[in-house]
Amino acid sequence: MTQNLGTNRFLDTILQQIYYLLYHQFAWTYDWVSAAVSCGRWQDWIKVTLPFLTGPRVLELGHGPGHLHAALQGRQISVVGIDASASMGRVARRVLLRKDILPILVNGYAQFLSFKSESFDQVVATFPSDYIFDPLTLSEARRVLKQNGKLIVLLGAWNTNRNLCQKLTGWLLRTSGEHALETTGRYTDPFNKAGFKAELKLLDQVESRLVLILAERY
Repeated sequence: MTQNLGTNRFLDTILQQIYYLLYHQFAWTYDWVSAAVSCGRWQDWIKVTLPFLTGPRVLELGHGPGHLHAALQGRQISVVGIDASASMGRVARRVLLRKDILPILVNGYAQFLSFKSESFDQVVATFPSDYIFDPLTLSEARRVLKQNGKLIVLLGAWNTNRNLCQKLTGWLLRTSGEHALETTGRYTDPFNKAGFKAELKLLDQVESRLVLILAERY
C-alpha cells in the first residue's frame, strides 16, 4: 500500500509538471496533445458546455487556445476569457484572429478577477486544474455572477470504447485521478460552501462520458 501511494504521488508530480509545461512553455502544442490524449474528441468534449451558456455575457476561466471562445462568439454571445498563461493567451489570440474574431482576453488569475460585481450571466471552465476548488476562485466567480447566474465546470471526460487509443487514454485519466470523478460527490462541497447550489452531472456521449458541475449562485 505504501509503495502504491508513493508511486501514485510520483506519477501525480510528473503529470503536474507536464501539464504546467504544456500550458506555458509548450502552449503551441496544446491542441495536438489534447487531440492525441482524447482520441480526437477534445474539442467536442469542450462544446458540451454550450447548451448551458445562453449569455448574454459569459466569462471563461482558463480560456486555453480559444475554441470555446470562438464557438460562443459564433452564437452571438459576448464572451471574455481570462488565463494565467501569457503564452496560451498569445496562442488563443492568433487562433481567434485567424477566424476573424476580435477576442477579449485577459492575462490574470481566477482568484483575482478584475471585473465588476454581477457583470456576467454565466462563468465557465473546461478541464480546469485544482484552482477551480480554491475558495478564492469560487468567491470571485460568485461575485462577478448576477443573481441566479450559473457556474459551469467541465471537470473531466474519458473514452468508454475499448480500442487501443481509448485504453491508453483511459489509463492516463485513471493515473491523473480524473476517472475517480465518476464515483464521488465530494467535488460539489466547495461550491456549496461558497454560496452556490451545485450538482454533479454525468453526460454520456458517443463512446465518451463527461463529468460536469452545474452551480447556481443564490
